[in-house]
Amino acid sequence: MSESPKRKEALLFDRESDRRQISRKSARTTFVVGSISGHLVDMSESGLGLEAQQALPVLKKGTFTLEIGKARPQFRGQVRWCRLTGTAASQHGETVPVYRAGIAIFGR
Repeated sequence: MSESPKRKEALLFDRESDRRQISRKSARTTFVVGSISGHLVDMSESGLGLEAQQALPVLKKGTFTLEIGKARPQFRGQVRWCRLTGTAASQHGETVPVYRAGIAIFGR
Protein backbone atom coordinates (compact mmCIF):
# COMPACT_ATOMS: atom_id res chain seq x y z
CA MET A 1 0.00 0.00 0.00
CA SER A 2 1.51 3.36 -1.02
CA GLU A 3 1.54 6.54 1.07
CA SER A 4 -0.83 9.38 0.21
CA PRO A 5 0.81 12.58 -1.17
CA LYS A 6 -0.07 14.48 2.02
CA ARG A 7 1.40 11.72 4.17
CA LYS A 8 4.62 11.74 2.10
CA GLU A 9 4.84 15.52 2.49
CA ALA A 10 4.39 15.19 6.26
CA LEU A 11 7.11 12.54 6.42
CA LEU A 12 9.50 14.73 4.41
CA PHE A 13 8.79 17.67 6.71
CA ASP A 14 9.48 15.51 9.77
CA ARG A 15 12.76 14.29 8.27
CA GLU A 16 13.83 17.85 7.43
CA SER A 17 12.99 19.01 10.96
CA ASP A 18 14.99 16.14 12.43
CA ARG A 19 18.09 17.18 10.45
CA ARG A 20 18.44 20.47 12.35
CA GLN A 21 21.41 20.05 14.61
CA ILE A 22 21.70 23.66 15.71
CA SER A 23 18.86 25.22 17.69
CA ARG A 24 17.22 28.35 16.31
CA LYS A 25 16.30 31.49 18.20
CA SER A 26 13.36 33.70 17.32
CA ALA A 27 14.16 37.24 16.22
CA ARG A 28 12.31 40.24 14.79
CA THR A 29 14.53 42.75 13.08
CA THR A 30 15.00 44.12 9.57
CA PHE A 31 17.44 42.83 6.96
CA VAL A 32 18.66 44.24 3.66
CA VAL A 33 20.36 42.39 0.82
CA GLY A 34 20.81 44.31 -2.40
CA SER A 35 17.47 45.97 -3.16
CA ILE A 36 15.42 43.48 -1.11
CA SER A 37 14.49 44.13 2.49
CA GLY A 38 12.34 42.22 4.94
CA HIS A 39 12.33 40.73 8.42
CA LEU A 40 14.66 38.34 10.17
CA VAL A 41 12.41 35.59 11.57
CA ASP A 42 14.93 33.34 13.30
CA MET A 43 18.64 32.67 13.42
CA SER A 44 21.18 30.10 14.48
CA GLU A 45 24.97 29.81 14.50
CA SER A 46 24.94 28.74 10.85
CA GLY A 47 22.02 30.55 9.25
CA LEU A 48 19.18 33.04 9.09
CA GLY A 49 15.46 32.62 8.43
CA LEU A 50 14.14 35.60 6.47
CA GLU A 51 10.70 36.79 5.36
CA ALA A 52 10.20 39.29 2.51
CA GLN A 53 7.67 40.47 -0.05
CA GLN A 54 10.06 39.54 -2.88
CA ALA A 55 11.63 36.19 -3.62
CA LEU A 56 15.33 35.92 -2.86
CA PRO A 57 17.27 34.22 -5.68
CA VAL A 58 18.22 30.69 -4.60
CA LEU A 59 21.98 29.99 -4.55
CA LYS A 60 22.70 33.74 -4.69
CA LYS A 61 25.68 34.74 -2.56
CA GLY A 62 25.77 38.17 -1.01
CA THR A 63 26.17 40.39 2.01
CA PHE A 64 23.20 40.50 4.37
CA THR A 65 22.90 43.55 6.60
CA LEU A 66 20.79 43.37 9.74
CA GLU A 67 19.36 46.54 11.29
CA ILE A 68 19.31 46.12 15.06
CA GLY A 69 18.73 49.53 16.60
CA LYS A 70 21.77 51.58 15.60
CA ALA A 71 23.92 48.51 14.90
CA ARG A 72 24.30 47.24 11.30
CA PRO A 73 26.10 43.87 11.44
CA GLN A 74 26.86 42.32 8.06
CA PHE A 75 27.14 38.66 7.14
CA ARG A 76 28.30 36.90 3.99
CA GLY A 77 25.93 34.12 3.05
CA GLN A 78 24.03 32.19 0.41
CA VAL A 79 20.29 31.79 -0.15
CA ARG A 80 19.74 28.03 0.19
CA TRP A 81 15.98 27.99 -0.36
CA CYS A 82 13.09 30.39 -0.87
CA ARG A 83 9.37 29.69 -1.15
CA LEU A 84 6.08 31.54 -1.23
CA THR A 85 4.34 30.97 2.10
CA GLY A 86 1.24 33.13 1.72
CA THR A 87 0.04 36.70 1.48
CA ALA A 88 -0.36 39.62 3.86
CA ALA A 89 -1.82 43.13 3.86
CA SER A 90 0.72 45.87 3.15
CA GLN A 91 0.85 49.21 4.97
CA HIS A 92 -1.36 50.57 2.18
CA GLY A 93 -3.94 47.77 2.48
CA GLU A 94 -2.81 45.93 -0.65
CA THR A 95 -2.40 42.16 -0.66
CA VAL A 96 1.29 41.29 -1.08
CA PRO A 97 3.14 37.97 -1.30
CA VAL A 98 5.15 36.66 1.66
CA TYR A 99 8.29 34.67 0.89
CA ARG A 100 10.33 32.72 3.44
CA ALA A 101 14.02 32.03 2.79
CA GLY A 102 16.86 30.18 4.47
CA ILE A 103 20.34 31.69 4.38
CA ALA A 104 23.57 29.82 5.15
CA ILE A 105 26.11 32.15 6.79
CA PHE A 106 29.77 32.04 5.69
CA GLY A 107 31.11 34.57 8.18
CA ARG A 108 31.39 38.28 8.76
